[in-house]
Amino acid sequence: MNCAMKTVTKCMKCSAALTRRKIVIGRGSIPAKILFIGEAPGRTEDLFGEPFVGRSGRLLESMLLKAGIVDKYYITNCLRCRPTDSADQNREPTGDEVLACMPNVLHMASRVHPEIVVFIGKVAESYYKKHFPITASILHPSFVLRKGGENSPWFEHNVSILRRVADAVNHTESLFTGSRWPVTVAHSDVHDVPEEISF
Repeated sequence: MNCAMKTVTKCMKCSAALTRRKIVIGRGSIPAKILFIGEAPGRTEDLFGEPFVGRSGRLLESMLLKAGIVDKYYITNCLRCRPTDSADQNREPTGDEVLACMPNVLHMASRVHPEIVVFIGKVAESYYKKHFPITASILHPSFVLRKGGENSPWFEHNVSILRRVADAVNHTESLFTGSRWPVTVAHSDVHDVPEEISF
């Protein structure tokens, strides 16, 4: 374990660290063409120490498989520790928690050296979009689960974006417009109907 990883595993910089069971850093290939950044670990991730291994993670894997993304990606979260409320239920990370963990996430991103970063949900997008030149965004799988999972139209909505991401990393020139500025895929707040997608 290198010094950076040792620092992460001992981190106590935010309130989420006080109730964690395990540090959840990430999984996948290093380097990788695609970096996924989610919100925060849930109960299952907190138990196993890996991101997206619960119900939302299984749904995300189904999306990736259907989109043809089977390797050469790395997945992590804005937070390394599970944020909980007073009833030990998952909650959305606070701004202070996200900012406390940001140096660790950016360090990992520099190691992964992705061609494109995909934000999983609005939290990751709102805090990290400015840090990466080429990005895409999908709805969080937990939202898709609440709307019917694989039978939800939002499942296909995410798959359509992920297919374009897969195509983009296989044809790098398609990541840019003629002016060489990156093309960004975005969606509206998860509680609303997504705006028209452009890529």
